[in-house]
Amino acid sequence: MAIPQIQLTIRDIQMDYSIRAPQIDISQRQAELHIEQPAAIIDITAKQGTLHIDQSQAFAEAGLKPISQMISDYASKGKQAALASIARNVQEGEQLQTGAGKGQRAAIIQSIAAQNTKVGPPQKSNITFIPSPGAVKINYTPGEFNIDIQAQQPKIDVQTFAPQIDLTYGAVTGTMTQRPSVEVQV
Repeated sequence: MAIPQIQLTIRDIQMDYSIRAPQIDISQRQAELHIEQPAAIIDITAKQGTLHIDQSQAFAEAGLKPISQMISDYASKGKQAALASIARNVQEGEQLQTGAGKGQRAAIIQSIAAQNTKVGPPQKSNITFIPSPGAVKINYTPGEFNIDIQAQQPKIDVQTFAPQIDLTYGAVTGTMTQRPSVEVQV
């Protein structure tokens, strides 16, 4: 006995697709940038130092005095020597006057002569340094140096531009090339 059989024949759908891809175009102008940096303000002040050297004492010790000072020194030494000579002559005259009446005239003259020819203690010879220490006087006042810098901030100007986007949408279209079907056979 033959059993009836069912046979199915199935045909799938077949499509033919046409795809148009989307297109995107993006453009953007570059930003405009302007930077300006002003120069810093610099203020420099300087006060010079002063150096004062006084060598007058050293020159005086070496015998190199100005003419006016040498004249003054010699005049004062001459005046002192003249006054000392007058004082000595007055003293000798008084000695002669007081002793002349007593018969001691010869003895008084001898004592005056002995006083005038008296030899003092020997002079010490020693090395002296010219000029003496501290004869040259140095006075220094240091100077001042100030720098004042004022930095300037940069000036930045930026202008941006929005992007321009052109979009063309894509599309998919399909055409059925084979219709689906189911066939049943017994």
